[in-house]
Amino acid sequence: MKQNIFSYLIALLFLPLYEIQAAHQPEFSTAGFYELANSGREVYSMNPAWRFHKGAATGAEAPDFNDRDWRVVSLPDGIEYVPTEASGCINYQGEAWYRKHFTPADTLKGKKLFLHFEAIMGKSKIFVNGNLLTEHFGGYLL
Repeated sequence: MKQNIFSYLIALLFLPLYEIQAAHQPEFSTAGFYELANSGREVYSMNPAWRFHKGAATGAEAPDFNDRDWRVVSLPDGIEYVPTEASGCINYQGEAWYRKHFTPADTLKGKKLFLHFEAIMGKSKIFVNGNLLTEHFGGYLL
């Protein structure tokens, strides 16, 4: 009984800290993509509200694909790809999908836009509006 009370007490002590960290959204990325005064660069975080599905999803690159039942996650997310032998044969090694729904502001029409991904690992394909933009095979440099 004392051990349970102690566990609950520790959980209650750290809960406010967890809530503060969970609510915090950084103002810029660790890769240095942030706004600079008078540079003309506007930076928007794409990290919140991605749809995630672990497994194959035929046709998921299509803009009208129904992903309403997929889990909503914010990036970076916790799926980890490491060699099977490095994870004790417990890490997931299959296909995974992340989808983001957004509409750029009208003020961005005609401007050059960049998407920057900080940590894509493995065999990756990037689609925008159903069009394959690029593929990447390897580590975290995309």
